[in-house]
Amino acid sequence: MPNRTKEMLAESLMKLLARRTLDKITIQDIVDDCGYNRQTFYYHFHDIYDLIDWIFAAQTQELIEKCRACGSLDVGVEAVIAYMRGNRRLILNILRSVNGEKLLDNLYRSAQSIVLSALENHPGVQELSAEYRELVAEAFKYALAGLLIDWMRAGIPEDRVHKIHTMKAIYIGALEYALDTVRGLQALNLDIERDL
Repeated sequence: MPNRTKEMLAESLMKLLARRTLDKITIQDIVDDCGYNRQTFYYHFHDIYDLIDWIFAAQTQELIEKCRACGSLDVGVEAVIAYMRGNRRLILNILRSVNGEKLLDNLYRSAQSIVLSALENHPGVQELSAEYRELVAEAFKYALAGLLIDWMRAGIPEDRVHKIHTMKAIYIGALEYALDTVRGLQALNLDIERDL
């Protein structure tokens, strides 16, 4: 039952975000929309930003499961692109709010999680140490998140989707090169902290 309550609060916030920016939404607006009271909200969340974090964590988990199911970064990136296109107004209303940086922080965390989950089933990745896998995921987190942040800041225009797909193909090709590079570094027993 508690998760259903959280889901209903999240659905109400997302519905409200389709119409206005985050800084124009109050906790009272959220609870009025879903029929709860403020006490119920505060039982589950500290504030609206805590609810936003919960929403992103839940949605990121869905994307991670898609990546794990197919073991493909390509599918993970496609899922993120589809999500952003389908939730354009919501994303832009969070980004344009007073605390739009919160969205960017969540995007960076989500990008790293998605890359790591896609790498789990990638051929030859299991032979890499966790440290090297994290290093590759961190590098591609910045590439993926940077691409998506630029797209968001431009307003998530449809005319840039082709460019995003092209860049995604470049990143996936670069991933193979990066994995070959870290395999070589690992074979040489280089300590990341000490030698790089």
